[in-house]
Amino acid sequence: MTRIYNLVHYQDHEALQATLHSLSPDEAKKQINQANELGYLPLHEALLQRNHDTITLLLHHGADVNQLGNHPRQHTLALARRTQDPEIIDLILLAKQHAVPALRQQLQTGVENIKHAFEQGNTEFVHDQLYDVHEVMQYIDINYHDPALNNLFQHTLSEAATQIAPIIRAVSWVPDPSDDFDASSTFNLGV
Repeated sequence: MTRIYNLVHYQDHEALQATLHSLSPDEAKKQINQANELGYLPLHEALLQRNHDTITLLLHHGADVNQLGNHPRQHTLALARRTQDPEIIDLILLAKQHAVPALRQQLQTGVENIKHAFEQGNTEFVHDQLYDVHEVMQYIDINYHDPALNNLFQHTLSEAATQIAPIIRAVSWVPDPSDDFDASSTFNLGV
């Protein structure tokens, strides 16, 4: 187990607080988001324990509410909902909403990179960026596929797909068949 995970697991809030305050912000964030050998993150453990103080402390020090760990059912919002505690659910929803601007920016930057590479005639870079943008779109779909969060990205995703679809057609891009990537549905190509 990682040190941070251990402190959360054994509910040693004072030692956890002292440890986090002794680390640089970057190191604290790195350690908070490090999974144990079973793929559980400290935030997952705090959610399972329904520990408000620890959840708040971890979020304050950079716990990534969108990190899944090694198991798909370890989605932080799903774990929060299982607690049936409105305060915990609100903490996670609020943290997820705070992550939205950075994800939107990452998606918009990817779209701009694709458009620029296309204008420059660099189809290889267009192809690389299409995979990157698709990964961001999948990440958003996995982490924000919840009734309380659905509308946060609806316009951004639709706009990105609309801007990218003509470029995909123009470069006759076909993803590697061995990849689990459906360009037609992701980018609304209608093919």
